[in-house]
Amino acid sequence: MGIAGRIAECLRYPEYSKRSADNVTDITQTNSSPLTSFQVRREREEILQQFMPDHQQNPAQFTLKKKLQKLWDKYGTNLLHCYDIPGLPADNLNIESMLE
Repeated sequence: MGIAGRIAECLRYPEYSKRSADNVTDITQTNSSPLTSFQVRREREEILQQFMPDHQQNPAQFTLKKKLQKLWDKYGTNLLHCYDIPGLPADNLNIESMLE
């Protein structure tokens, strides 16, 4: 799985997450503990640390990592509050569909 897939899995995006019977993404872990923004932040940072593309061999991946890191440093903590509110979906489309 590539970096984008690993990040989506970490964020528990619907394609990478279990769904319950009412088609709401299950953002809990297998041990029944609620997933927290701290856990997601830690997983996301581990993924970025493990992604070590070589600048000369893979310049596009190297640039991608720099951009991802910059965006994460700038906005990361503001993006994860949904993981601290039980039952709130982790992505905008699911949140908007709740309002309809």
